[in-house]
Amino acid sequence: MNFLTPEQVANILQVSKMTVYREIKRGKLKSYKFGKELRIRNSDFEAYLQDAYQAAQQSMVSQHSCIAPTKPKTAIKGKMAQQMASRKSVRTKSRTVRIKTPNKKVVKRTTKPSKRSR
Repeated sequence: MNFLTPEQVANILQVSKMTVYREIKRGKLKSYKFGKELRIRNSDFEAYLQDAYQAAQQSMVSQHSCIAPTKPKTAIKGKMAQQMASRKSVRTKSRTVRIKTPNKKVVKRTTKPSKRSR
Protein backbone atom coordinates (compact mmCIF):
# COMPACT_ATOMS: atom_id res chain seq x y z
CA MET A 1 0.00 0.00 0.00
CA ASN A 2 1.62 3.25 -1.18
CA PHE A 3 0.77 6.71 0.10
CA LEU A 4 1.25 10.13 -1.50
CA THR A 5 1.63 13.50 0.17
CA PRO A 6 -0.62 16.40 -0.91
CA GLU A 7 2.47 18.01 -2.46
CA GLN A 8 3.10 14.93 -4.62
CA VAL A 9 -0.54 14.85 -5.72
CA ALA A 10 -0.33 18.57 -6.58
CA ASN A 11 2.78 17.93 -8.70
CA ILE A 12 1.11 15.03 -10.53
CA LEU A 13 -2.02 17.08 -11.28
CA GLN A 14 -0.01 20.26 -11.94
CA VAL A 15 -2.10 22.29 -9.49
CA SER A 16 -1.27 24.10 -6.26
CA LYS A 17 -1.16 22.38 -2.87
CA MET A 18 -4.14 24.48 -1.77
CA THR A 19 -6.25 22.97 -4.54
CA VAL A 20 -5.46 19.49 -3.23
CA TYR A 21 -6.31 20.55 0.33
CA ARG A 22 -9.63 22.03 -0.91
CA GLU A 23 -10.52 18.76 -2.64
CA ILE A 24 -9.73 16.89 0.60
CA LYS A 25 -11.88 19.31 2.62
CA ARG A 26 -14.79 18.94 0.17
CA GLY A 27 -14.60 15.17 0.58
CA LYS A 28 -13.81 14.50 -3.07
CA LEU A 29 -10.31 13.21 -2.31
CA LYS A 30 -9.97 10.78 0.58
CA SER A 31 -6.99 11.28 2.90
CA TYR A 32 -5.58 9.88 6.12
CA LYS A 33 -3.82 11.72 8.91
CA PHE A 34 -0.65 10.25 10.40
CA GLY A 35 0.26 12.48 13.32
CA LYS A 36 0.27 15.95 11.79
CA GLU A 37 0.84 14.75 8.22
CA LEU A 38 -1.82 14.06 5.59
CA ARG A 39 -1.41 11.13 3.24
CA ILE A 40 -3.44 9.99 0.27
CA ARG A 41 -3.61 6.33 -0.66
CA ASN A 42 -2.72 5.53 -4.30
CA SER A 43 -5.99 3.65 -4.82
CA ASP A 44 -8.00 6.63 -3.46
CA PHE A 45 -6.10 8.98 -5.76
CA GLU A 46 -6.83 6.75 -8.78
CA ALA A 47 -10.53 6.61 -7.79
CA TYR A 48 -10.56 10.42 -7.57
CA LEU A 49 -9.05 10.66 -11.07
CA GLN A 50 -11.62 8.20 -12.42
CA ASP A 51 -14.51 10.18 -10.88
CA ALA A 52 -13.12 13.46 -12.24
CA TYR A 53 -12.76 11.91 -15.72
CA GLN A 54 -16.36 10.63 -15.68
CA ALA A 55 -17.68 13.99 -14.46
CA ALA A 56 -15.82 15.76 -17.29
CA GLN A 57 -17.25 13.33 -19.84
CA GLN A 58 -20.80 13.87 -18.56
CA SER A 59 -20.48 17.64 -18.59
CA MET A 60 -19.19 17.59 -22.17
CA VAL A 61 -22.13 15.46 -23.27
CA SER A 62 -24.66 17.70 -21.49
CA GLN A 63 -23.10 20.86 -22.93
CA HIS A 64 -23.38 19.61 -26.48
CA SER A 65 -26.82 18.04 -26.18
CA CYS A 66 -28.75 21.10 -25.00
CA ILE A 67 -27.78 24.62 -25.87
CA ALA A 68 -29.73 27.17 -23.87
CA PRO A 69 -31.22 30.05 -25.84
CA THR A 70 -29.77 33.44 -25.06
CA LYS A 71 -31.88 36.28 -23.76
CA PRO A 72 -32.24 39.30 -26.02
CA LYS A 73 -30.49 42.41 -24.74
CA THR A 74 -32.77 45.07 -23.35
CA ALA A 75 -32.86 48.37 -25.15
CA ILE A 76 -31.16 51.30 -23.43
CA LYS A 77 -33.42 54.32 -23.29
CA GLY A 78 -33.03 58.01 -22.59
CA LYS A 79 -29.93 60.04 -21.94
CA MET A 80 -27.63 57.04 -21.66
CA ALA A 81 -28.67 55.83 -25.11
CA GLN A 82 -27.94 59.25 -26.62
CA GLN A 83 -24.50 59.35 -25.01
CA MET A 84 -23.68 55.86 -26.20
CA ALA A 85 -24.91 56.64 -29.69
CA SER A 86 -22.75 59.75 -29.95
CA ARG A 87 -19.79 57.77 -28.49
CA LYS A 88 -18.90 60.56 -26.11
CA SER A 89 -17.25 59.78 -22.81
CA VAL A 90 -19.52 59.36 -19.82
CA ARG A 91 -18.58 60.94 -16.49
CA THR A 92 -19.85 59.35 -13.34
CA LYS A 93 -20.52 61.31 -10.17
CA SER A 94 -17.95 61.52 -7.42
CA ARG A 95 -18.83 59.76 -4.20
CA THR A 96 -17.65 59.56 -0.62
CA VAL A 97 -16.22 56.24 0.47
CA ARG A 98 -15.72 55.09 4.06
CA ILE A 99 -12.45 53.21 4.55
CA LYS A 100 -11.44 51.32 7.69
CA THR A 101 -7.75 51.55 8.48
CA PRO A 102 -5.78 48.88 10.41
CA ASN A 103 -6.04 51.15 13.49
CA LYS A 104 -9.86 50.78 13.26
CA LYS A 105 -10.30 54.42 12.31
CA VAL A 106 -12.92 55.29 9.74
CA VAL A 107 -11.64 57.68 7.10
CA LYS A 108 -13.90 59.36 4.57
CA ARG A 109 -12.43 59.90 1.12
CA THR A 110 -14.06 61.42 -1.92
CA THR A 111 -13.36 59.68 -5.18
CA LYS A 112 -12.89 61.65 -8.35
CA PRO A 113 -15.30 61.11 -11.21
CA SER A 114 -14.08 58.45 -13.56
CA LYS A 115 -13.99 59.00 -17.27
CA ARG A 116 -15.37 56.10 -19.22
CA SER A 117 -15.26 56.02 -22.96
CA ARG A 118 -16.82 53.58 -25.27
